[in-house]
Amino acid sequence: LNPKLLRESATMETGGSSESPPEPKKGKSKTPRKPKESVLKQKSPAEFFAENKNIAGFDNPGKCLYTTVRELVENALDSAESISELPVVEVIIEEIGKSKFNSMIGLVDRERVDQALYDDYETAKAREKRLAKEARDQEILAKNAALGKKVKESASKVMKGRGEASFYRMI
Repeated sequence: LNPKLLRESATMETGGSSESPPEPKKGKSKTPRKPKESVLKQKSPAEFFAENKNIAGFDNPGKCLYTTVRELVENALDSAESISELPVVEVIIEEIGKSKFNSMIGLVDRERVDQALYDDYETAKAREKRLAKEARDQEILAKNAALGKKVKESASKVMKGRGEASFYRMI
């Protein structure tokens, strides 16, 4: 005989149901129930590190380049060690321009059809102000050069602007 059938038939004879007896109701608590917002959401490692780039070492361009080189070299050394071979590691870092980067990822540079649409929208007053400031700067540089003082090159010639991105190819 099947024990499950015996239990069901015994509960039917007693007039009860096969379900567990109802639990007694708890008294209302004085504090209102809060929705369960503290449930943890599971994230993939890629999602986690995309949101927390600083933990992985990718929070600024210099640290990003360093971390990439370090990881490549560590992986090369680990794989050489696992097959018991002496490592041969060659790292080539090449700075590339934006147009070359775009062609590498499949974007094509196109000529603008109507250049007037993309002209600089500097007002005449702003242009005059900028040109006057540049003229004053040139005068100061000329005076300093005539007096024999050391002249620093302007930062715009030495460094890239903040908005310009640097691209590197690592081999």
